[in-house]
Amino acid sequence: MNIFGAIRALQFASAVALGLLNASELVGATAIQHVPHRGLYEVTLGKTGPSSPIRDVVGRMVVEWAHSCDGWTANQRLVATLRRHNNRDIDSEVTATSFESSDGTRYQFLSKSTIGGEVVEE
Repeated sequence: MNIFGAIRALQFASAVALGLLNASELVGATAIQHVPHRGLYEVTLGKTGPSSPIRDVVGRMVVEWAHSCDGWTANQRLVATLRRHNNRDIDSEVTATSFESSDGTRYQFLSKSTIGGEVVEE
């Protein structure tokens, strides 16, 4: 996996986590009682292949899920440093915000990804 593949994997993991927070329609709104939540998670690299340029990944992810007057909001921020064998670390940040109306008729989201402080996707 190259550097951009590793960054894409972090972005994908972030998007999946945010999507799971908003998955009430998949299970059935009456089957789940939602409660507000805020979590802080440490991000580390579990395993890498022998040819990977990445030797380690460290970071944090903050996830917040809250109820407002007319729906649910989910906010997520993932900040990670990809440590490479050549000691040229790459800083990456992914932020995502979404809103789903209580009646399930509206869904909005914004996301932004940066690498080394430069926006690469919004």
